[in-house]
Amino acid sequence: MKKFTIIPILLGLAFCLPVTALLAQQSLDSQKLDQFFEAYIAEGKLAGISARFWHENELLYSKNIGYQNLEEQSPIDDQTIFRLASLTKPVVSVGALMLVEKGKLSLDEPVSAFLPAFADAHVLGSEKALKEPMLIRHLLSHSSGISSELGGDSVLPYFRNTRSGSHSTLGEWVDELAGIPLAVAPGERFIYSYSTDVLGRVIEIVSGESLDVYLKKVLFDPLGMSHTGYRIAPEDMMHFASFYRYDDQKKLQLLQPNSESSYVTGKQPRGNSGLSSTIDDYSKFVLMLLQEGSYGGRRILQPQTVAMMASNQIPQEKLPIAAAGMAFKGLGFGMGVAVSYEPNPLGQEVGSFGWLGASHTLFWVDPKNKIAGLMFTQFAGKPGQCPILFQVNPLFYEAWRKGN
Repeated sequence: MKKFTIIPILLGLAFCLPVTALLAQQSLDSQKLDQFFEAYIAEGKLAGISARFWHENELLYSKNIGYQNLEEQSPIDDQTIFRLASLTKPVVSVGALMLVEKGKLSLDEPVSAFLPAFADAHVLGSEKALKEPMLIRHLLSHSSGISSELGGDSVLPYFRNTRSGSHSTLGEWVDELAGIPLAVAPGERFIYSYSTDVLGRVIEIVSGESLDVYLKKVLFDPLGMSHTGYRIAPEDMMHFASFYRYDDQKKLQLLQPNSESSYVTGKQPRGNSGLSSTIDDYSKFVLMLLQEGSYGGRRILQPQTVAMMASNQIPQEKLPIAAAGMAFKGLGFGMGVAVSYEPNPLGQEVGSFGWLGASHTLFWVDPKNKIAGLMFTQFAGKPGQCPILFQVNPLFYEAWRKGN
């Protein structure tokens, strides 16, 4: 017998129902998904998990399980606030593409046109000027030649004395980045990098507003993402999920008190990371991408821009992409998101796009099957310690196909 996911229905207009509403009349074999998530909590591998999956904009599955704070036994729910980590990057990338659509920014403009400090950029080991300039499109696709502490390349020693996230303004941090040599020439290959920080600073210059103010105006307010931002307000601390890692006995250990988190104490917004959000809020962003740039009657991006965003920008001979020392076979990179071009470790269907965060956050959009998925938890370990990011995607498709 086919199983139906039972979720409380939040009433609303049929034209724009809240993302918490169950619209689907389709079947999903949810039992295996339930058991999978429950096992992670019961075995003490994760403190709490929030997950949602959609087909054709209809919510097929929604699950909150475990705790946002183990010490206080506070249950996770739809209002729990999560560290997005690198899921900040797609949001900032969309913000930049909105400026491109409005004609205020061009993908082929040199970065130095906005940030003169990059006019003298050069590759490590060469003092010669670049043959081809670093372009805005290179920042979006992480092919700018800029690296980071995660780059694992010859530029790494230059980052050991940097102070990422501790500057008073994003401009100060980007100025420091501009003084670090490039690992490779722009356009040569993908390097998971601080490119989106630089992109965020370009947004500030073009828009005339700080990155946090700009994103609130053009994305968060129009989409109704009222609990998304760069700083956890005092009144929201009760909803802020704690961050865990494994101790030597592989038991969950609090990484740091929430009051000491950079998501509370951070001095400036960034492009690479720093946003926090609820699953309700980020669902709206994911559904906007699934719906080709539109959500709730508001058009954020044109369909052709979303298609471009989800198209691989990395030369075929330079694939697959790699991040944090791990090669992601079958994945290329578009504009702010990874793009699946063949079977890959994340288990994504070919043509899917999305990304993941170091706090073990994940989303994907599958345009061909009209499917989207979103999963949040708060774990600071390496993917090998907790492989949930590589298991969720294929498990969902198994449940979906079994149910239909």
